[in-house]
Amino acid sequence: MPGFSFLLAGIFAELIVAPFFGRTSGGIVAARAITGILVLAGLSVVGLGRPALVLFIPTLIAQVLAIFSTAPSVTVAATTARCVFLCYVVGVIVWHVSKARTVTVDTIAGATCAYMLLGLVWASLYQLVEYVRPSSFLIPSGWLPANRNPQAALTYFSFVTLATVGYGDVRPADVDVGGLCVTEALVGQLYLAVMIARMVALQIAQRPD
Repeated sequence: MPGFSFLLAGIFAELIVAPFFGRTSGGIVAARAITGILVLAGLSVVGLGRPALVLFIPTLIAQVLAIFSTAPSVTVAATTARCVFLCYVVGVIVWHVSKARTVTVDTIAGATCAYMLLGLVWASLYQLVEYVRPSSFLIPSGWLPANRNPQAALTYFSFVTLATVGYGDVRPADVDVGGLCVTEALVGQLYLAVMIARMVALQIAQRPD
């Protein structure tokens, strides 16, 4: 499996750069392009196997269509495809890291990528919920761009939830969505606890007697 630097760069671009572009009509194209780069980075990590390509090709096509169409069906399809593909990438990375017998920079980078991708996966789930059930989240009006796309706000909310910061500026509107949020917080904390424990155990095992 190749290094994770490209994927880490794609994740940070999705988190930091894309929201600035998404507030204007022209910038939406750039934001979608950044998402496409993230998907390509994910493919570079998992390789060109059949399962990866079966998930990657529809995801890339959906992202391209979403650049030129604002139809709700296209947006939902693109978000769904992205969520499924990123879930696959997370699974492959966690499997790769769990099989490692030594702690290296690559192992740590892989574990970091998987953790951050969890935030993007849940962000996609929140977006799907908001598309299917509008007003499922209470988002300040000033946070939404002219096209009312909640992607940036819900991505922010996802990482705040994953890190259990809980500022309260964006929050679920009912208990059903709240359950999804609690699940993300639990998964994030369990992932950190288990992964850190494994890394420490491997590091101790590497020490010479």
